[in-house]
Amino acid sequence: MTRRRVGGALFVLILVVVLCVPGIIGRSLAGAASPAVHVDPRPRVGDCLAPLDTPDQLNSVLDAVPIVACSQAHSAEILAVGSLDHKIWPKRPTVMDGTFTGGALSSRCDQLAGQFLAWGQRTALPRIPVSFFTRLTVPNDLQWKLGQRWWACELMPSLLDYPISYQGTARDASIATPPSAFAICSDGPGELRTPCDRPHHAEQLTRSYGNGADVNLCPQLVGAVIGTSDPTFKGQLAVLARTDSSTVGCWITTTSSRKLTATLINHGSAPLPLS
Repeated sequence: MTRRRVGGALFVLILVVVLCVPGIIGRSLAGAASPAVHVDPRPRVGDCLAPLDTPDQLNSVLDAVPIVACSQAHSAEILAVGSLDHKIWPKRPTVMDGTFTGGALSSRCDQLAGQFLAWGQRTALPRIPVSFFTRLTVPNDLQWKLGQRWWACELMPSLLDYPISYQGTARDASIATPPSAFAICSDGPGELRTPCDRPHHAEQLTRSYGNGADVNLCPQLVGAVIGTSDPTFKGQLAVLARTDSSTVGCWITTTSSRKLTATLINHGSAPLPLS
């Protein structure tokens, strides 16, 4: 009987251990882990942003598209990133806040864009006109709630033809080769702009200031920008001068009903891209 009692007691003890120990040391519960919340980091100078597909994506101070490799198609280049003064901006700025979108930071952004484009070299000849605008952005809702307090200055082409997208960089564009989205093409001086990769009759190739603003220099300057000694391409193009205040704009235009299908900046003496 003593052995039976001892055996019974051991059985009960083992049963208690089996049932209770997992509760003491913690049970392994099956189930899916909650996904981590992704928070974009503060942007950096030199970052590029994905193409913009709709006007709504642009009408904000919040970026609606992610950062992408600058070797891919993109809508903007980030020229500067700074910290918002919490005393001046206790609340996140909005697109309706003129002190943000049109104040000191906006002026600073414009100045940085001018330097980036080599816009300050006003006497450089030939001087390629660049059509652009700048944009200030701030953290999105989640970034702001988590304490991010930055502003970013973005450079974009001003041709609002969607998707807003280009490849390459606009650095030194006014004295080098701008991406085609920054070039100025249309059906003639004063006409509505069109992307240079779409059929068009005319393109503005130079803009000159001060002593360089001489209409007689247009054939020479246009030839230098195209990279040819004959900017008319044996009469297929005409060189036009358009004066505005203290500036002279030099244009080329087709002399027939045929249209150009690409920018002529640095085109060289190859056959014209005509349709």
